[in-house]
Amino acid sequence: MKKKVLGAKYCLALPYVFTFDYTSRSICMKMLSLIIALVSFTHISSAQIASDNLNWVSGNSVTSAASPSFSICGGSVNYTITSPIGFKHVSTAGNPALTDGIIIPAAIFDPSQIIPMTITFSQPVCNLRIRFDDIDGAQNEYLSAISPAYSGLTDVIGNLFDPGAASNQMISDIDNARGWIEWDGPITSISFNYNRPGGGFGLVIDSMIFECCSTSPCSQYPLLNIGNDTTLCPGTSMTYSVPAGYDFYNWNIGAGNQSSVTITSPTTLILNVANFTQNLVVNGDFEAGNTGFTTGYNPGMGGSFGLLSSPGTYAITTNPNLVHSNFGTCSDLGTTGPGNMLVVNGSDIPNTTVWSQTIAIDPNTDYSFSAWVTSVENITQANVSVLQFFINNVQIGPVFSPTLLSCNWQQFTQVWNSAANTSATISIVAQVSSGNNDFAIDNITFNTICPQTDTIVISYDPSQISAGPNLTFCENESETIQATANFANPNFTWVSGQTGATITPTSSGNYIVQATSPNGCNLSDTVSVNIKAMPWDFDTVASVPSDCGINNGAVYVLMTGNFIGQPLYTWNGPGANNPNQINASVWQNLSPGWYYIDVENNGCHRTDSVLVMPLNPPVAQVSANPTSGYGPLPVTFTNGSTNANTFDWYFGNGNSTTTTDLSSQNQVYDSVGTYTVMLVAINGSCTDTAFVTVTVIPPYVPPVIPPIVPVDLKTPNIFTPNGDHVNDFFTFELLNIKALDVTVVNRWGNPVYVSSAVPFSWDGKDSAGNMMDEGVYFYKYTAKGAQDELLEGQGFVQLFK
Repeated sequence: MKKKVLGAKYCLALPYVFTFDYTSRSICMKMLSLIIALVSFTHISSAQIASDNLNWVSGNSVTSAASPSFSICGGSVNYTITSPIGFKHVSTAGNPALTDGIIIPAAIFDPSQIIPMTITFSQPVCNLRIRFDDIDGAQNEYLSAISPAYSGLTDVIGNLFDPGAASNQMISDIDNARGWIEWDGPITSISFNYNRPGGGFGLVIDSMIFECCSTSPCSQYPLLNIGNDTTLCPGTSMTYSVPAGYDFYNWNIGAGNQSSVTITSPTTLILNVANFTQNLVVNGDFEAGNTGFTTGYNPGMGGSFGLLSSPGTYAITTNPNLVHSNFGTCSDLGTTGPGNMLVVNGSDIPNTTVWSQTIAIDPNTDYSFSAWVTSVENITQANVSVLQFFINNVQIGPVFSPTLLSCNWQQFTQVWNSAANTSATISIVAQVSSGNNDFAIDNITFNTICPQTDTIVISYDPSQISAGPNLTFCENESETIQATANFANPNFTWVSGQTGATITPTSSGNYIVQATSPNGCNLSDTVSVNIKAMPWDFDTVASVPSDCGINNGAVYVLMTGNFIGQPLYTWNGPGANNPNQINASVWQNLSPGWYYIDVENNGCHRTDSVLVMPLNPPVAQVSANPTSGYGPLPVTFTNGSTNANTFDWYFGNGNSTTTTDLSSQNQVYDSVGTYTVMLVAINGSCTDTAFVTVTVIPPYVPPVIPPIVPVDLKTPNIFTPNGDHVNDFFTFELLNIKALDVTVVNRWGNPVYVSSAVPFSWDGKDSAGNMMDEGVYFYKYTAKGAQDELLEGQGFVQLFK
């Protein structure tokens, strides 16, 4: 977002000029009663003109009278209207409704003729408006090739219109249509072509208004521009400085009156500046002496103390002590002239005007008024001068008094808006009448204020990336760093050389991820990785076996390396999920099974496991004979176990038994299936298990061979389609054929007959029913037998009639 507010645009009001009140500017416009009709008449070589704003000239152009009143706008303004066929006074055409002074091109009656016209100005004009009238109607007159393209068509009456968005044509096709064409300017030349389909007066120019493109007092100052709206990258800053060339400036942030500001966060930055034009007060520094102002005080007449011995008198001097011996020796405020000031011996009459001047001003304009005042004696509060400042009899600002010290200049300043006023009478009035209210005034100024404001929005790229939280882990662990972004499809690169969102750190340190935002900002983030060293490890993890039925086994661990403080040993078992555990390097009185050790130091863990074996454990062994066959299947199981004295049998068919010796077991399996047989060998609390599988298979069923159906196909090699009912058709002899496709072609390979019929028969004719010539024909076929056998072949047949 960017908004610029410029100072006022000025143009002086002139005789015969319309003056309008637009915000902070006067628009000076001159009505020129130029009235020109465009019609086709016999050529007139010299122009005729009746308007007092135009001069009679010969040739094909009309030039207005010079306008010396416009010289303040940069020189005299006049305009020239040119037509290659000259002009004619419309009133001579006998139309009393037309204003005297209208002129028209003296064109021939040629509907195809296009009349070029130009209007040129001796200097650029602004806000140009030209009114066109259609005075004969129904002729479809129109202007084309209007250059430059106009900015608007307003106050239209009747059918006068712009045919398109190009703004370079205007059409009228009804009588008495009229309207204004407008150009913003600055304009130095207007050109167009007049087109008309037939006779009549045609389209008329009857009025022109333009604005003097005069220079605004504020245009001498540079246009304020602190830049465009900006998006900054995270972590960056931007410094903005007040451009050169301004008398006043103020930022909306910080101290306000600094020459530059640095932006580190999103903000809307506003800079207000102002310039003060040349002082409008005549002789405000009194360097020209006693001129340019009025006063209610009297000039000093002299006396025992000097020129200003009497109250209510004044003098223009370079030093108050020169005009009154009791006044201080005060210097001027640094002007380049003699160093004059206005020195006053205070009046005994209250509310006396000390100084006054009337100044011509522009309405709706801000002005800055300023004056410097000092006491000329060291006085008490009761005797200090009290001044009021008035413009057009209305007080501006508060009552003002200088300090009690002599020669201590103090400034009174106030901003005043002129509203509808075109002149300002400025008065300085002394309010009190007590004695010794003596003072000096200098450097009275009244300036136009030329303010400007520029606003820019400074935002920060919202894009962010994150390398994730800081990581601390042990060297025997594996961790990953996961980078994320708040925008789509980031391309992550790491300073360590890796790419992608996820990396695996291998050493301690800072890992920096980088990516470019959609706005082109280079983003980065850092994650700290601390990999804890583990200078210790397992040396031995061992066990002592346990007797069967007696819990007399043990486990122990020996470590190597250096610990930080004391390590924590945690055993659990038997089995990974057994909650029994102990914090020690040795664990005794254990039953057989797996035991698990966790050693922790400085938050890091190492783990291992060890098996407590039973002494002389039973070993189960079983075999079957046979292991498969047809049912009913008798099977003998042999027990080959060792170190056991009890045996539990589970035969998989629902039968089970327990024995105390190695005797074999017999079972019969009737049903088809697979049976898992389990033998548990037991010695006290120790057990072992063995398995064997028996499979009963279904009885053998010999395969059924389906019968074979014979198939065959035979073809003749000659037929005589002559209508004698003997060998009139070319056919196939088929045996168990259920599908047949046949294509017959001539000797050039062109198909003459195609058939998918079963049985197949060709009468010697083509598809159109025409009998083929005698000769040799070739065929090929594809057949399918009753059992889907595929038969393919080809051959030839001779056709005789």
